[in-house]
Amino acid sequence: MGKASGQKGNPTVIDNAVGSDRPKMTLSSIVYGAGGRRFTLSLLALTSAHWLAWFERISGDAYAIAVVGTVGAFVAGVTAQRIKTGAE
Repeated sequence: MGKASGQKGNPTVIDNAVGSDRPKMTLSSIVYGAGGRRFTLSLLALTSAHWLAWFERISGDAYAIAVVGTVGAFVAGVTAQRIKTGAE
């Protein structure tokens, strides 16, 4: 397994073991491998809202607004991207 690079280079790059032919993992490759920036940020927002509601830091109404807003923003972003690129 690789180790995180420390003093030199990009700190988000994980160095591979000597002789390894696997590509280096960067933060952007992890995010895009997980589904992209939009999906990762939506998942983070929904997870945050879930835990805040679980520990009763926000009300059920605030949780519902957070979920509807996050899902709505995600769908609107996907739709806008498809319109812009002409994808079906």
